[in-house]
Amino acid sequence: MNLLLKIFSFSVICCLTQVFVIISAQKDTPGAWTNSNATTTSRPSRTRIVGGIETKRNEYPFIVSLFRGQQLNGHFCGGSIIDTYWVVTAAHCVTRPDFKLTAGEHDLRKFEGTEQTVSAVKIVQHPEYNKATFENDIALVKVFPPFNYTEFIKNFQLPSIHFIAAGNVTTAGWGVLEEGSTQVSPVLRKVTVSVFPNIDCSKTYGKDFHTEKMICAADKNGGKDACQGDSGGALLCDDVRFGDTLCGVVSFGFGCARQEFAGVYTKMSYYVDWIIWEQTKDANSKNPDVRLTTIKPKINLTTHEPILDDTITVSLINTQSPETTSKRPRRKWGIRSGSIKSVPFNFSIWAFISLIAYYCM
Repeated sequence: MNLLLKIFSFSVICCLTQVFVIISAQKDTPGAWTNSNATTTSRPSRTRIVGGIETKRNEYPFIVSLFRGQQLNGHFCGGSIIDTYWVVTAAHCVTRPDFKLTAGEHDLRKFEGTEQTVSAVKIVQHPEYNKATFENDIALVKVFPPFNYTEFIKNFQLPSIHFIAAGNVTTAGWGVLEEGSTQVSPVLRKVTVSVFPNIDCSKTYGKDFHTEKMICAADKNGGKDACQGDSGGALLCDDVRFGDTLCGVVSFGFGCARQEFAGVYTKMSYYVDWIIWEQTKDANSKNPDVRLTTIKPKINLTTHEPILDDTITVSLINTQSPETTSKRPRRKWGIRSGSIKSVPFNFSIWAFISLIAYYCM
């Protein structure tokens, strides 16, 4: 009887050990986005024009297509030209450097003589980009050769650091036309949506919506939104001084054009200082055109994907800008809200406890 009791005790301890391991793994698993205010626990769409119309041929000359392989089938994100060497896009779009960029594009199915295709020679993700919550979802891509400005290729107007997005805004891209589709639009399309109050976005997305860094916009009745393939593209606001201004970068959202879930955009005005600082730092380097040295990022965002174009060495950079470049508060990157960090399981410790229990009972 005593022997049976010992065997039973040992079995219970082993069972509890397995339960502890399973619970710990579930709590620490990344990507399980949850929100008590939402009706779904699926992760927001990483790549995010539904309900829009085709743009004019050169209506948005600063928008570029990021693609791999064939342009039509390989388009995966959008971007916007800052100057002849730089494009801004979403950080989650550029975790792999094996892509090219085309400016002056309208119809992905054909060459129209206005396009310029360039290579990415340097990628700078924001140093505090959080791939689990999409906080600081912004990146800079340096291109070579540089763009040659034409009627169809120009840069956009940076907003001031005090710019506030409000009212009707426009987003454009080659993304899919409806949720669940895998076929991108062959032509550039646009849609007009409205900026939502921060309080509404916070109720929808909870702590993952950062009012100082993000903009929330959609059609109040649903049916209009950015969608898969539009990520990294432009959110355009009307500035009384400069006209169309890039006020946001397409980031994430639940599904596409759902009435209860507005699209979320990275707020450009918050990152103007960082953009200028990175450009200035690069211009002052010894070789500003092509960066050959890979710097270990502050956050583990290294890539193991092969570079398809072996004529240029691409660097994936994630650098920390100095605190003196901006007086606005900057939050430290950390574990996303809602997750619980568990103690790592150590088999030797549990085995030792089990043996003690076995021999002492």
